[in-house]
Amino acid sequence: NILDTVTIETATFENVILPYLQVENEQNALLYPVFLQRLGTKPELDDAINNLSSNTSAVGDNIMGNADFFKLVDYLYKSNDTSLDEEDRTSLKGLWSDIVDTGVNMPADQRNQYQNMNDRLIDIAHEFIKNVNTDHQYVYFTAEELQGVPATTLAGWANGTGENAGKYEIDVTIQNDYFGITSYAVNETTRYTAQLAYLSQCLENNALLSEAIELRLKVAQLMGYASWADLVLKDDIAHNSDTVTSFLVELQSRVDDLALSDNQAYNKVKANDTGIVSPIGDHDIVYRFDNDYYVTELYAESVQLDDDAISAYFPIKTTIPAILALYGQIYGIYFDRIQGQDLDELSPTGNGTDLLWHPDVQLYAVWNNQAWLANNGGDDKFVGYMYLDLFYREGVKAGQGASARTLAPGYLKPDGCRYYSSSSAQTIHTKSDDEDSKPSLIQYYDLADTFNILGHNMQSLLAKTKYSANGGIIGTPIDWKEFPATFMENFAFLPDTLRNITRHWSSFSDQAAAEWRKEQGLDSTAPLPPVVMPEDLIAAINNDTTPGTGLGVTEQLAYCFYDQAIHNITSLDEAKTLDVATLFGKTYREVNLQPDATDLGLPYNYNNYQAIFTQLINPVYAGQYYSYLWCDAYAADVFYSFFKDDPFNPTTGMRYRTQVLQPGGSGDPLQGLKNFLGRDPNDQGYYESLNLTSTSSG
Repeated sequence: NILDTVTIETATFENVILPYLQVENEQNALLYPVFLQRLGTKPELDDAINNLSSNTSAVGDNIMGNADFFKLVDYLYKSNDTSLDEEDRTSLKGLWSDIVDTGVNMPADQRNQYQNMNDRLIDIAHEFIKNVNTDHQYVYFTAEELQGVPATTLAGWANGTGENAGKYEIDVTIQNDYFGITSYAVNETTRYTAQLAYLSQCLENNALLSEAIELRLKVAQLMGYASWADLVLKDDIAHNSDTVTSFLVELQSRVDDLALSDNQAYNKVKANDTGIVSPIGDHDIVYRFDNDYYVTELYAESVQLDDDAISAYFPIKTTIPAILALYGQIYGIYFDRIQGQDLDELSPTGNGTDLLWHPDVQLYAVWNNQAWLANNGGDDKFVGYMYLDLFYREGVKAGQGASARTLAPGYLKPDGCRYYSSSSAQTIHTKSDDEDSKPSLIQYYDLADTFNILGHNMQSLLAKTKYSANGGIIGTPIDWKEFPATFMENFAFLPDTLRNITRHWSSFSDQAAAEWRKEQGLDSTAPLPPVVMPEDLIAAINNDTTPGTGLGVTEQLAYCFYDQAIHNITSLDEAKTLDVATLFGKTYREVNLQPDATDLGLPYNYNNYQAIFTQLINPVYAGQYYSYLWCDAYAADVFYSFFKDDPFNPTTGMRYRTQVLQPGGSGDPLQGLKNFLGRDPNDQGYYESLNLTSTSSG
């Protein structure tokens, strides 16, 4: 209707851009929830979802490729109407950029080629991720070869059959099971074998990654850019590859010594280890396949407990609500779980399960609390809905990590009422077979990641924009969107946090107490652990000086440099002949600085982690993986400047919500951060978090 009624002479924001954005609002609200059905109980829906995705993409391509529509948008964009508010200007620029990025100015034959390549890239990403979700890599070990692995972990593994009878069968594609071996097995050959299997997943994805690299370069060059990185970085805060490289090189120069110091500390422990079984390599060198084992050992010495004993204080059914209560204190909100009859009443069908894609999914209503309403005026009590999908499910949720998704982005409807946001968190915690005997637990090493994913949900829910495309996660640059989630990781191990979110599962019931004593090999009169994590353990966790911080950063740097290397290629010949596995293994060894299997004679391509590294295939992160470290700096700046000494101060938290989260992508997000800080962001907090001294003010 726009093209039927509007000409260049009569075009305005109100009769061209606004109606488009309003239809987009409604479309996003309808389409976004559909894709979570992939995680549900009906795999047969996959084909329908794929068809829907293809159909809506085709409609979008037709709109974006309409030259007459672009003439109107282009005219309004170049008119530079100063009467528009900031979000309207941002939305106009975003729409103009989106249309330009579809190749609307290309000749028809080039545009068809461009669209076909982008369609293929979508298919490649789907196939790559499906392979990661469905692949299995089994290893088989005897009980003797698994010496040191906790009995509770062994009890969860299947028994091998046939030629593997008498052995445990472990699928190392499941992250928790893989770490169960590498963190605890005394036998070095066992750890080595498990890691080789882990790094041999999804080898078919190497061909897909190679094809994606070549196609991305072709797409970028059709658009007039030398490389894919040049194309995708133009709208980021970093803006170009030179800025990204400078950031990474500077950080590398600061942390390399710390990483080498970590190596020395690990090597010293291994050199003094008289209990090594079936050794590989040098006795005084910790290789990559040794890393988890010696980190676990050092940490256990530091806090006087192992990870399993600490994880016992994080039952999901009490820890998650307690974390949400802390988030509520910071942000001025509260969470009300909807279940049973309330869920049925909320559902349009009268059946509450129709609102959930899987029986394990939990639904919460999120509300502003009285403190927020008193300080901000108005009577807008409701915030939105949050879905929690917490457990690993074979074949549909990859064992590689957690994620968050905007389920329905919020917006302002034409009548002035708000369509409220919905968000979701997907984690891969292991579900207990018997919640009454022993409940499902958050593993200690997954706690910070849980805070991160719930932080993404706050980012999505608390943004308050006119247009859905400007929502908190979907509407901000990639080198911004990880910051609000990473920021929340700083709260995970604070003393007050641990006092509030911990409860030992043995305290739940007599049945749970009996099960705990049975696991520990104790009689029925043995005392139970403290109900809440004791102060000496909280202090030990917070005073822990276990090395590894430097190697953690250099590992991320290796991923960043690899991502930049494959996406800054400017020659099609180079892209076609690139050995993605060899380049990854070489980059990882040289940047991470920790010895690995290549030091024992294996070729670089033994390390095939790039084949399960889903960010490399995800168009949101490809060429932009640096964003994680970039956002670490923002997160640490905010935390160390305003929250470290008074982390749960609601006044500070609500100011952060108002100035940083609430605008979403409606304007320049960096300006909101500057307003909150009262200055430009700097790296001092980040280097403080690494126990390094900052030398830079920017």
